[in-house]
Amino acid sequence: PKQHMSNQEIAEILDETARLLELHAANPFKVRSYQSAAFRIDKLSEPLAGKAIGEISALEGIGESLSHKIRELLETGHLKEHDDLLSKTPAGVVEMMSIKGIGPKKVALLWKELHVESIGELLYACNENRLIELKGFGVKTQELIRRSIEFRQSQKGLYRYASAERSAKKLIEWITARQPGIDLQFTGALRRRCEVISDIELMAYPADRSEEHTSELQS
Repeated sequence: PKQHMSNQEIAEILDETARLLELHAANPFKVRSYQSAAFRIDKLSEPLAGKAIGEISALEGIGESLSHKIRELLETGHLKEHDDLLSKTPAGVVEMMSIKGIGPKKVALLWKELHVESIGELLYACNENRLIELKGFGVKTQELIRRSIEFRQSQKGLYRYASAERSAKKLIEWITARQPGIDLQFTGALRRRCEVISDIELMAYPADRSEEHTSELQS
C-alpha cells in the first residue's frame, strides 16, 4: 500500500474522478461533490494522513461518503471508482481533458460523435474542419483547441516550476534514503526558480560538509 499520500495527491485523484464522472454523464450533484472536496482538500493546512474517518467526515465539504473514499486512498493508494472509470476510458481521451478550451462534456462529444480518441486525432480533426459539425463547437473554439495542441506539442519535455520542484523533492528523498551520507540541494534552473524547466539538477555535498569535493547529479 502507498504510504503518506499527500493532500495534493488525494485532491488530484478526486478532481480527475470528478472529470471522468462528468465525461461519462454521471449525476451532476456527484460530480460537484468530488470537485468541492478536491478543492477544499488542496487548501487544507494539515495532512489527512493519520486522521480517523470521523475527523475527515467532519471537515467542511467532505461528508461521510467521501471520507470513506479518502480513507480508501490513504490505506491502499487507489480509489476503485477512479480505477474503474479509467479502465473504460481510452488513455488518449483522458489526456484530451487537459487541453485548454475543452472540458469533459466537450471531450465526450468528440469521443462519442467524432470517434476521436487521442490528441493527435483531435488535431487532425481540427485541420479537417470537422469540429464545427458538433453542437457547442464553432470556428473560434476549433482554432483555440488547435492552437492549444500545437503549443502543447512545442512544450514537450518542459515542466512548470511547481511540478519540477515536487519531482525534485521526491528524488532527493529517494536518494538520501539510500545514501544518508550526502546532502542534496537544488541547482541550475530549479535554484533560480525559472518558470519553465527542462532538467532537474541537484548538487551533492557530504552530509558533514567536511570534504570540499562536490558532484553534480543531473536527471
